Amino acid sequence: MSEFERAEELVVGLYQRGIDLVPENRIITIGVPKILNSGIWSPYLVNLRLALSRDTASKLGLMRQAHLTDLMLGAYVDRLDRASRLAGGFDHIYGDPEAGTPLAAAIAAKGSFSNIWRRVDTGSKMDRGSHAELEGAVYSGQVVVQVDDVATSGQTGVEGKNFLGKHGLSSEHLVVLGDREQGAAEELEKSEITLHAAFGATAMFGYLHEAGLLTRTEHEFLIDYTQGVPPTAEPLDHPWKKAAQALG
Repeated sequence: MSEFERAEELVVGLYQRGIDLVPENRIITIGVPKILNSGIWSPYLVNLRLALSRDTASKLGLMRQAHLTDLMLGAYVDRLDRASRLAGGFDHIYGDPEAGTPLAAAIAAKGSFSNIWRRVDTGSKMDRGSHAELEGAVYSGQVVVQVDDVATSGQTGVEGKNFLGKHGLSSEHLVVLGDREQGAAEELEKSEITLHAAFGATAMFGYLHEAGLLTRTEHEFLIDYTQGVPPTAEPLDHPWKKAAQALG
């Protein structure tokens, strides 16, 4: 996988933004295990929803935070340009709600792309004004590229393609910031979706280790975790076991 050329700066910066904050306010959290929506146990989490705001509690200055947000959006634009060349161009970008909706809007503004979005509430307001399940100037036969924060199982991308297909739209490319490298690319390929990521999990852990933000033991565990079969329960032992027990 060809990576975004400024991936190292982006990964280290996003991690450092929340290094002294509680886990809920970090963009990249390592060592606070969770069970993900996909059902797998994970020792790390990437939450890009926080990257669209400024955190006044972070030791990282607001100007630096703004630079990182701009760099992150630039990474998406770079991957979307690559997807466009393969797709022969596209008409819109789309992010699955709810996390993907504001992300796609920010990316569209950065890259001057057309953005369409899915309404979460299609009930109470559907009888007033002009509302639709899929909002935007859409026409049957148009091409859409999906965007998301990270790729884990690929399920969200497949569901997004099916939803867009109901509206007569084609979606064969998914752009994410990070690929967890746990089978998403292969699963997406089965549904004829090509995955484009700014960086993979292996590279991300390498950047953090080289920056002194991960110990050798933590780095080795994360690499083994990424390359192994994704667990559905917490392993008997891992570098953050005692800390996780204390939090529990």
